[in-house]
Amino acid sequence: MKVFNQMGRWTHYGQKSVRGWSSLSKEQIKAFVVEHLNCKDDEFEVFNAHNELFRMRF
Repeated sequence: MKVFNQMGRWTHYGQKSVRGWSSLSKEQIKAFVVEHLNCKDDEFEVFNAHNELFRMRF
C-alpha cells in the first residue's frame, strides 16, 4: 500500500482490488503501477468510479 499511497489515498477493496483518490489521470495511474510494481498493463484494470475516485482490480 505504500506504493499506492505515493499517488493518492488508497485502501484494500476485497482480495484483489484497491480503491482510492488521486489527482492523477487513469493513464497516469496505469503508468505508475507498471513502473513501480513491475506489472504488465494487461495484468490489472483501472476504473474511474467518480471524480478522482478510482478502483483497481488485479
